[in-house]
Amino acid sequence: MTLIISSRAPGFINYYRDVYWSRTTAYNDILGAEDVSDEHKRTIRENRDTAEKILDDWVWSFASRYVRYVLPTEWNNANRRYYRSFPEAALALVNEIRCMAKFKLEAEKAAELLGADGMGGGAFRQAFRSGIAKVFKFVDEETTYGIKRACEAQRGSYKDYYAGLFSATDIGSRSCYLALKRLAADKIQGHTIAACVGVLHDVSVCGKSKLPKRGVGGASTSSGGGGPWDAGTMKVTIPDEGGQTVASLSDIKQRWTRKYSSSGWVDDRTPDESHPAVKAAREQGYMVQMGPSRTTAHYLNLLANAGCSKLEMEQMALGLFAFWNQVYNRRCTMIHCYYFVADCAKHNFGLDLDPLGDVTL
Repeated sequence: MTLIISSRAPGFINYYRDVYWSRTTAYNDILGAEDVSDEHKRTIRENRDTAEKILDDWVWSFASRYVRYVLPTEWNNANRRYYRSFPEAALALVNEIRCMAKFKLEAEKAAELLGADGMGGGAFRQAFRSGIAKVFKFVDEETTYGIKRACEAQRGSYKDYYAGLFSATDIGSRSCYLALKRLAADKIQGHTIAACVGVLHDVSVCGKSKLPKRGVGGASTSSGGGGPWDAGTMKVTIPDEGGQTVASLSDIKQRWTRKYSSSGWVDDRTPDESHPAVKAAREQGYMVQMGPSRTTAHYLNLLANAGCSKLEMEQMALGLFAFWNQVYNRRCTMIHCYYFVADCAKHNFGLDLDPLGDVTL
């Protein structure tokens, strides 16, 4: 049986009723499955409150030997989870139960970074102020890659987060280039960290297939300086005998996210618990909503091309993490949690963010 939550149900009363039914069915089906290990069942029973909260978020219902659900039309596919079997679903649930403590800590640290007003403060805000000045100068003056022209034509997928940078007369010209120019001119005074991150994200999208790989301060790198960023060679942490090691994504054949479709298992936003990079994060107790973060790589590569310092890049990477954790609309997509932001920053740009430690402020 597949639960379909009708988009025509009046208000949210029926919605929450159906969510509760779905959660309870998922909980009972996992605990009743013969092929789910006793250890997994015990962990779920001992953490029932946490398990039910996670199941609320997942809004599961079960169909045959894989899990799927259908949400009302005002939602999209952002948080859908697909698993091939009850053991896979149980493993994911057990892993998320074990990750809740650090995920709560991440939220607390992200909120502390942004502050109650969203403005941040101290060295964190100063890094955005000076970093954005460098990024604007780079985008405005460079002539090799055509980033300025691309930005002038790009409104960007994060445009809602910096809409306050535009006036009523800007209709039709609300490009991420204009937003970046105004942030730099204002020295970000009066603007939130979320607005800064939103602009930088959209500018980095314009340059992701154009800008060469760079290191801190714009230095050429031994792993491809001079050519566009190839996400397949992005370095990630994976488990190894007796510890952890680092490998490129191109060396790891399995997908780290997936879903079920008529054509079989395809790339999507359900973490693959068997993927080495996901297992490395889980082993350290970190939540995984999406896998290794290519978005972080493009974002930091823009900063590197603009000549940002190591401190600026570290603080602005933390800003990206805090933005996703506290501000980003998760009805659009799920988020990259701290682990994969730090993992990308450390192994690809040499920044002092530790994916195996706690969030560092």
